[in-house]
Amino acid sequence: SWKRSRGVTRAGVPGSRSAVDGGPAASPCVGRERGSIAAALLAALALAALSACAPDGGRVDATRADYLAVLAAEDARPIGGPPLDLLLASTNHPEPLVRRAAARALGRLEKPEHREAILPLLGDAAASVRGAAALALAQSAHGRDGDAVLPPLLERVAGENDPAARGALALAMGRLRLSPDARQRALAAVLELGRRLGSGQDEAPPETLVGVALGLQALLSGGDGVGIDPALADRLRAMLVYRRDVRDDVVAARVRALALSA
Repeated sequence: SWKRSRGVTRAGVPGSRSAVDGGPAASPCVGRERGSIAAALLAALALAALSACAPDGGRVDATRADYLAVLAAEDARPIGGPPLDLLLASTNHPEPLVRRAAARALGRLEKPEHREAILPLLGDAAASVRGAAALALAQSAHGRDGDAVLPPLLERVAGENDPAARGALALAMGRLRLSPDARQRALAAVLELGRRLGSGQDEAPPETLVGVALGLQALLSGGDGVGIDPALADRLRAMLVYRRDVRDDVVAARVRALALSA
């Protein structure tokens, strides 16, 4: 089980996601090299501290340190060694913030071999982690056959009730390179995720519909063999008028624009 790391921060790490306040900016070449080295050192320190148990009063500081260590490892884009070990171990961290960051980082590596670590997070107790895991799973299939990762995403559709996580599922399926048959199954699932479009209390939340609109847009433009059946046509028509009577609703306007472009 995960033991919280102590004393691990990104202070003084050139080339990391955010510069240290007040510190000089490193040059691109030197910064990348030093950033990778520093990330490796930070990851090694965090892993070495797995046996250390932070006192309850230091829980916030310990979580912050673990989170920053994961971000540093993410920036390093590791292919092995302590930084990668840290990302894999962090999928079992007690704090959702760290698990979510670990899922995102593993997805950004775009490696099928990391799916085993990502898959359990699809059923995480925290909705933010589930959403990040869905997107990470899709990224693991980047540039490859996406049919292999579609089934676990489809399995989550019926049981997912968090608006943002539902939107992430729809977006993740839209990012996959699918065969015609698999694309039709993904389209049906995305339509299900965007159900309850309408008026009043029956409207699907915007955080769901942005992902649904992006997923539909990608699936419809992603290959041959995709037709517009009546259910899909009805959904697109509903999205074209989504909250158009609400002024200054930028998210709703984006949903309508995406539906138009689809």
